[in-house]
Amino acid sequence: MRIFRDLLATAVVTLAFVGLLEVGMRLAGVRYEYSFYESDPVIYTTYRPNAEGWEVKEGENRVRINSLGMRDRERSVVPAPGTIRIALLGDSLVAATQVPLEKTMAQVLERALNNSLGRPGQSFEVLNFAQGGSTLAQQYLMLRTRVWDFQPQIVMVFVSPISVPTCSRRLDTVAAPKPFYLIRDGRLVPDQTSHPPAAASSEARRRNGKLKNLMNQYRLLLLLRQAVGEGIERVERVEQRIGAAIEGQSAEAETESDDERYVYPVDIWFRAHASAEVEQAWQVAEGLLGRIADETRHHEAELWLASIGTEVQENPNTPERLAYLESHGYQAVGYSEERFAALAKREGIPFLDMSPRMLDYSERNQVSVRGFFNTPPNSGHWNEVGNAAAAGILLHELFERSAVIQNARARSLQAHRAGPAR
Repeated sequence: MRIFRDLLATAVVTLAFVGLLEVGMRLAGVRYEYSFYESDPVIYTTYRPNAEGWEVKEGENRVRINSLGMRDRERSVVPAPGTIRIALLGDSLVAATQVPLEKTMAQVLERALNNSLGRPGQSFEVLNFAQGGSTLAQQYLMLRTRVWDFQPQIVMVFVSPISVPTCSRRLDTVAAPKPFYLIRDGRLVPDQTSHPPAAASSEARRRNGKLKNLMNQYRLLLLLRQAVGEGIERVERVEQRIGAAIEGQSAEAETESDDERYVYPVDIWFRAHASAEVEQAWQVAEGLLGRIADETRHHEAELWLASIGTEVQENPNTPERLAYLESHGYQAVGYSEERFAALAKREGIPFLDMSPRMLDYSERNQVSVRGFFNTPPNSGHWNEVGNAAAAGILLHELFERSAVIQNARARSLQAHRAGPAR
């Protein structure tokens, strides 16, 4: 009996210690990165419906994923009569988990459209299908398998400095499951070495969601999750260095290679490369955007292509911006935007280069459109100011160049001239 009493006492003391540690961490405001994702048999990784937690790496913001797996307010799949829908596809810059939902570019744009053109029988919804880390291949699959169910009249695809590198298995620096495509005999084909996660039953998804939601509620579990993740990364780095040593490469050379891979996306964004791997990644990116254009034409929707550049391109501190470009040997920074613009012209779709417009806004207003209280200014993701500025740019361009929005403006003007029905 004594051994059971000792075990019980040990368990009570341990639970009390864990409880006090959890309470202490909460009182101290300690937070860790939360889990918002789940595996998907088609898109590989998607936001988990109803996931909720804190974004703390940049700023400090409570995030909730809606019941349809979108970083958005609750939506119906079928639009109400008279609703004009705009679907946004992109990565973390568009998902904007760093700012409150109502401050995101998508929500600010939606309110602006309704304030300007909304009337009885005509409203606007800007649906945010963007996800952190989303690649062009995932956005293409998202469009095919999910977006069309919502019947958007406009689709806007946002490319960024990760868009091209993540089209190549060798150039991709993030070790997460994702789909890849290849160019074979001039055609875009799926990479058969990519293996999507197995489809899970609704019950298994529900259990997995409950487990991850439970983990999100406790600081100690999040700390454990982070420690395990960092441990796995360190083991992978050690394995890579052992492999390099076997091949006759030094650990120092491997470290240098890692650093080069880390900055490679920016280098690809700013200038052309003679590398066959980079050119193939570009061809895959252009092929995927061509498929997206075909999809929108088939569904008789209006497609826009927009580019979001690097943080240095939007930095209003001119000496700092020029010093960075000079130190890295960049004479010009418009290579990717020019190549995407040429593709848009070939496909007959509008192209919007966000970087010069965001820079103009930050310079005119002397504000940083990126950076938070816990990060350096002019770095990382758009803050609330940046999201608002981006929404204003989109609103202006849609008014100027979108046939769908121009038709909606014409109807609003006609209704205003006609006056209230008698």
